[in-house]
Amino acid sequence: MICPMCKKETPSVLSFCEHCKADLREYSRKRDKLMEGTGEFDIGSGFGIESKILNLGPIGGIILMAIAVIWFFAAFANGVIYFYPPVLFVIGLVGFFAGIARSIKRKKLKKHRARGEVD
Repeated sequence: MICPMCKKETPSVLSFCEHCKADLREYSRKRDKLMEGTGEFDIGSGFGIESKILNLGPIGGIILMAIAVIWFFAAFANGVIYFYPPVLFVIGLVGFFAGIARSIKRKKLKKHRARGEVD
């Protein structure tokens, strides 16, 4: 591991840098907090297609909502109301906002990396 303070190689098993005595545990906690929520969106194995579409970010949420609206009104025009299109719409809505939140987190992480604050 490279110490974020002195930029020298330090064993990662140590709690403090052996060169400048910086607290590496605190640095790791801050880094983990910054990186939290930047992974892919996974809602379980039962929703395989939906989670793959949601990994597209906010665009995936919009796609799911569009599919749900088209499906609902096409069925409604034929005199049928399906249960799943409103559920799909809510999944798309949650995915849309989760994608926006992830992109904001990624931008913050990118800024921190550019400044050298995150390893």
